[in-house]
Amino acid sequence: MISIVIPAYNEERNLDVLYANIREVLDSQLGDSDWELVVVDNCSKDGTPEMVDEVVKIRVDVRWLLSNREHHVAMTTFATGKGE
Repeated sequence: MISIVIPAYNEERNLDVLYANIREVLDSQLGDSDWELVVVDNCSKDGTPEMVDEVVKIRVDVRWLLSNREHHVAMTTFATGKGE
């Protein structure tokens, strides 16, 4: 499995396009290979957590984590991926 981990802060308007682009590239390059997208929210003040939460309900290849401290985002990000 390949894990793509994205730290996010107030990215509500960008995540849907980013996800679509990542999915298109990985599907074309990897075919049916296992991959996941992990969004680590860094205390966003917009609707980022709610948006990702809705995506997670319908997409099994997307997970999200909430980091409650900016300085711990990197640690959370690297510790969460299931893949390589």
